[in-house]
Amino acid sequence: MVIHGAIKYRPHRKTGFKRSNNDLVYQDSFQVGETVHRYQVIRLWEQPSETFLQSPGLLPLAVLTQTSDPALKLREVATALDQIEDNRVKANLMAATSIFGGILLAPELIKTILRSEIMKESAVYQEILEEGKIAGKLEGRLEGKLEGRLEAKLETIPLLKKLGLTIAEIAKELDIDVALVNQFVANQDN
Repeated sequence: MVIHGAIKYRPHRKTGFKRSNNDLVYQDSFQVGETVHRYQVIRLWEQPSETFLQSPGLLPLAVLTQTSDPALKLREVATALDQIEDNRVKANLMAATSIFGGILLAPELIKTILRSEIMKESAVYQEILEEGKIAGKLEGRLEGKLEGRLEAKLETIPLLKKLGLTIAEIAKELDIDVALVNQFVANQDN
C-alpha cells in the first residue's frame, strides 16, 4: 500500500477557500492499467479546526480549516505555538504556519500575529534566506559587470571623438544610446 499526501486548494484571499465544482475534488480513486488506487481526500476547508488545534504537527494547517475568520484562527494557532517549549520545533511550526497562512492572509498580517524572531531560527526560513542571499549576490555581480562594461565604453568616447567620429557613430559603435553619449560629452566639456 502506498499513501500519498497532497493539499488541493483554490485559495481566494478575500473569501478564503472557494468551493470547487470540479469532480476531482471528490474523486477517491484512479486506475492505471489493471491497478486501482484508492485514497481519501481531506478537504481542509470542510474540517473543523479543533482537531488541528489539538495536535502540534497539525497547527500550521489549522488556518486552512473551516472558519469564517482565518485571521482569528491564525491568532489561535499563535497562542498554541507559544505553549511549545522546544524553540526549534516552535520555529519550524511557525514557519510552516506562515507559509500555509499566506494562502489566505496578507504577509503583513501574518508577521504581526506570528513573532518573526522565532521563525528566523527555522530550518525552512534559513534555507529561504540562503537562497535569497545567493540570488542577490548573482544579481549584484551581473549588475556590476554591466556597469563595468558601460563604464569602459564611456571611457572610450573621448578617444573616438578625437578620431573624428560623430555622436551617432560613437553610439552605434559602442552599442549605447545617443542621448547617453551626448550627456557624457556634455559632462566632459564642463
